[in-house]
Amino acid sequence: MTGLLKQCTIIIPDNTMQKFLNYYLRTIGILNFVVFMLLILSLAFPWRFSQPLAPLWLGLWFLEGRWIDRKNFRWSRSIYPVLFLCLFTVWELISLSWSEDVANGLKEWECHWPILAVFFVALFGCNEHYKSYRLKSALIVGSLLSIVSYSVVCYQHYCTGTLETNPPYWYGSVWTLFGEGPIEILKSRSYYCLVLLMSLAFSVDVYRHFRTVYSPLTAGLTIGTADLLLVIAVLLTASRTALLLLPVVGIAMTMMNYRGKWRKHIGIGILLLSVVVTAFNLRYNTHFAATKNDLLQITKISEPTQTTLTEPRITIYSCALRHLKDTGWGGAGFGASNKKMVEYYHEDGIELGMYYQYSTHNRYLKVWIEMGIVGLMAILLILISAPYLHSGQTRKNVLCMCLVFGVSMLTENLLSTMGGLYTFFTLIALLQIAQREEDSLPLSHP
Repeated sequence: MTGLLKQCTIIIPDNTMQKFLNYYLRTIGILNFVVFMLLILSLAFPWRFSQPLAPLWLGLWFLEGRWIDRKNFRWSRSIYPVLFLCLFTVWELISLSWSEDVANGLKEWECHWPILAVFFVALFGCNEHYKSYRLKSALIVGSLLSIVSYSVVCYQHYCTGTLETNPPYWYGSVWTLFGEGPIEILKSRSYYCLVLLMSLAFSVDVYRHFRTVYSPLTAGLTIGTADLLLVIAVLLTASRTALLLLPVVGIAMTMMNYRGKWRKHIGIGILLLSVVVTAFNLRYNTHFAATKNDLLQITKISEPTQTTLTEPRITIYSCALRHLKDTGWGGAGFGASNKKMVEYYHEDGIELGMYYQYSTHNRYLKVWIEMGIVGLMAILLILISAPYLHSGQTRKNVLCMCLVFGVSMLTENLLSTMGGLYTFFTLIALLQIAQREEDSLPLSHP
């Protein structure tokens, strides 16, 4: 019986009203869980699918009585990283007072409000319908459903050619299949790969639960097949960052979750697979080949205007690094990085054509330019401290997430778009729910 029921019982001591309120809370609790499950399922698809689900879930969570039931309030040290993120988000808003591009800063900050909501979810928990293995299973199922959708897209593109003339309006950006050409696909590969890699990380937990319900052979075949499809999907995205992260995630999860001969055999298998995949990509993937040539040339470039690099990120990074000394301790203010980068291009005489509209394509450089060295140190502190402040199996998943996001932020501004923000927000909420369940904190929902 929740605090809401107790308060209402004192005011209106009517059994009929009590039954109604109990039915109301149970109904809202089930809807709360179902909507969050759908939100998890939608992560592998365009952010437009997640856009209505996230506020709906938070609304249902509020209607369930989280603000009234004080007994459901719990504090643990795993909440500190979320608190740090919230404080950093508030600091971004404050920095608009000295920003050189307030309009763009406000537009970007509109994407960050869900991070504040996660803090209250962590404080007040969830209802009895929330089981972390269900949510992690939903993430894997959503990823597998997306793979089926991608297969249909590939068939339409290569066999019928219909997508080139009449692409569905809800398709996302570009998925490149080993450099053979653009395919209009469901979700931008930068964010899609994050979902795939986290699905691989969570598959260990799902396997452990399946093993208690089904035979070890059935559980192993089911999760093994799912993992194989997820790995194939990562390979087909041809994302250089994701392909580099794939063995890192595999080895990290193997070292943390297996012992004895299993750890040795799986670890060796992942290393051999990584060598084969890397060799294949260097030979056949035009993106990897171009990057390899860029790295070979970069030491020979004396002036920015003489660059012949095919990867604009390298030019952007070198330009930003040359001007970081001008940012100061407090930076240029939230949202000002794009404007500052254009100024840097002009000062250095760099002509990038369409890439003038590019951002830094590096979250750390963006934070450094906008929030100064203090902001950069704050982000690094959050990434480093988060695994330590969690415990048990959730600590392993948080470490994996920090690795995935930490490395991906070297090449993308993941939290500057709605696609990256919804992915980050939902995964953080899932991990907070998993930690609360693992800590065996009591739930007050009837």
